[in-house]
Amino acid sequence: MRKRRLENRITTFTKGNRVVDDFDEVVTHFVKHFETFMGSKSSASIMLDESCIQHGNCLNVEQQVKLIRPFTKDDVKKALFSIHTTKSPGLDGFGSGFYKSLWSNIGDDVSVAVLDFFASGRLPKDLNETVISLIPKVINPSSAKDYRPIACCNTVYKCISKMICSRLSEVLPKLVDSNQGAFIKDRSLAQNIMIFQDLLKGYSRKNVSARCIMKIDLSKAYDTVDWNFVNDLLRMLCFPSRFISWIMTCLKGTNYHILLNGRIQGSFKGKKGLRQGDPMSPLLFVMIMDYLTRLLRHYSHVKGFGFHPMCKTLRLINLCFADDLVIFCKGNLNSIRLTYEAFEKFCNATGLSANTSKSHIYFGGVKTETKSKILECVKIEEGGFPLKYLGVNLRPTKWKAEDCGVIIDKLNKNLNCWASRNLSFAGRAQLIHSVLLGIRNYWMGIFIIPSKITAAIDKSCRDFLWGSSGTRSKFHRASWEKVCLPKNLGGVGFREGKKWNKALLAKNLWALASKQDCLWVKWINSIYLRNQDIWSYTMKVDDCWYFKKILNLRDNLDEARLSQAVKGGKFSAKRYYNLSIEVAKADYAKASWDKLIVPKHRFIFWQILNSQLLTRDYIGRILSIQNVHCPVCEAEVETHEHLFFNCIFTKQVIGAVMEWVGCFSWPRTHGELLNWCKNLNQQPQMRVLNTVIAATLYSVWKNRNCCVFDLCCAAPRRVSLDVRKIVQLRLLGKGPFEDCRKNMYFLNVINSW
Repeated sequence: MRKRRLENRITTFTKGNRVVDDFDEVVTHFVKHFETFMGSKSSASIMLDESCIQHGNCLNVEQQVKLIRPFTKDDVKKALFSIHTTKSPGLDGFGSGFYKSLWSNIGDDVSVAVLDFFASGRLPKDLNETVISLIPKVINPSSAKDYRPIACCNTVYKCISKMICSRLSEVLPKLVDSNQGAFIKDRSLAQNIMIFQDLLKGYSRKNVSARCIMKIDLSKAYDTVDWNFVNDLLRMLCFPSRFISWIMTCLKGTNYHILLNGRIQGSFKGKKGLRQGDPMSPLLFVMIMDYLTRLLRHYSHVKGFGFHPMCKTLRLINLCFADDLVIFCKGNLNSIRLTYEAFEKFCNATGLSANTSKSHIYFGGVKTETKSKILECVKIEEGGFPLKYLGVNLRPTKWKAEDCGVIIDKLNKNLNCWASRNLSFAGRAQLIHSVLLGIRNYWMGIFIIPSKITAAIDKSCRDFLWGSSGTRSKFHRASWEKVCLPKNLGGVGFREGKKWNKALLAKNLWALASKQDCLWVKWINSIYLRNQDIWSYTMKVDDCWYFKKILNLRDNLDEARLSQAVKGGKFSAKRYYNLSIEVAKADYAKASWDKLIVPKHRFIFWQILNSQLLTRDYIGRILSIQNVHCPVCEAEVETHEHLFFNCIFTKQVIGAVMEWVGCFSWPRTHGELLNWCKNLNQQPQMRVLNTVIAATLYSVWKNRNCCVFDLCCAAPRRVSLDVRKIVQLRLLGKGPFEDCRKNMYFLNVINSW
């Protein structure tokens, strides 16, 4: 941690060819940069075009009334408790964990303060003080422009913002066009990627009709939005004046401070932009991007405009995912000119602008002479394939294995970073689940990954879990198939790559079969199905390669299982995957993965229950070793049964633990331990005892390893005291709970020990 802090310290900046290391100058440089950037007026120069608003929905009276219905204390509590405890606090230093832990004492006061804002429309200045945390955008940042400003807002302000968001989220699905895939319930970025892949289909052919795609990067998108435009847009969309005033009060009352090396530096008033870190900002931004969609639709009615092939039926001109923008049309000068004119009008009204150095234009079937005129008109460079869209490499032709190489590269980058760290099994399992498999799942939700790549990903995860690296392989008794079982079936909860890929894509097949109301389903229906049933549709030669892959899934999917995976009208890939596994439930699973147990104890507890630790009896069966006796007592052959139940040291530890934990029937054999886990209920006292058992067995295994590798053995009573301390800290760390009786029980247990 100390090393990381030193690496992240900002001590210099580059000015021309000179490196400035005077800290006062560094502070002045950073404060001045962000004050000039965020504390200056927007570059917006024209008013919003009212005539284009008609090319989309506006709020009706019923929606308006729902938006401004009175908030309650329950709404305040729900909003505040939805803020994760680990989220950064604002200038006052109080995070959501502080408010949650003391809610019974301060909840009423916080609720009164928040509800007063919605009643009066006044926001105390202190609540809108914002700290800017600087996140590097490049590997070796040299000046302030290389840092992204992330706003750390006051927790009470975030509570207010989240309450506004809860109302805004109710109307956005009807208000914002379906071409926007971000921050709106039940919309998916995967579907945007699949439509884009379809659009690229003809770009590798010579004799195709003229077509063009512009992939535009918006420069500092959130930070340059004009506040007057936001106000006008909300008014044009028929938002109630009171609701608009809530939003504008939150925006216009912003006061910024720069966080530099852990200290607050400078202070200036914001005059434009949406804060990255304010819960409200993403929702407002998708509405701003929807204005561009309406503007483009408006211009599409002008004579001379031509739609991109396949897009006329749905009148589709652009795809958005937050600030990721793709615009497409017919590849002639008139269509491009009209499209770009609409985009420039959008920029002039909103204060946004294109980063021309990162934006590209792609042509298909366009003559060289016409191409030159178009490039001169838009002033954007021509791009080549493969192109990267939302983190995925796309090309007009079928995906190749090398296009997936980026997945392996990302995995290896993380693995190399973690290689030097001394991580427990539980730590590695968590990193695999949340990082490595997260990278894999993103791609698998879009396309069928080649088997070669899937196998390589599984191998990387497997090797990392068990500590293997390069030519150095480590023993492990649990098969990858066992590890990939759901936790309730005796596994660790990972998912086997090939099966999970099919389960994720089965969701797309179900969306087509059920005629889901989303842009991608409408797209597939207008281009391929044309109201045919997906199960009887005959594949055609000219169908896009990814659509063919989805159709091929029909042969391997069970329609009955597909129906079983639907609950409440929604398809669950997880449920579909679990239905394909024919393994009996593990009675011990609930006890081994109980969340009250310390995470690193859970994994070892799971291995003990499955007899999968590398005891000497097992190693002796596969390797020639001199001694297979227990390294602690040296009296018998080291087996799971001996080490955890019969070893004299273990018995002494359990005896010492029983002195402070109280009388209960401690499992004396592996079979009794399995029965204990099978009969465990959710009563607090039972869960605490289960946590003590897991901590004790973990400590026995830890001491055994000290005997093997460090040639030292702890005193049983010392181990017992360590177990007590660990469990006490765990019980303290897991509270407070909503159930006051549970809190009281845990406190009584801690005090009695």
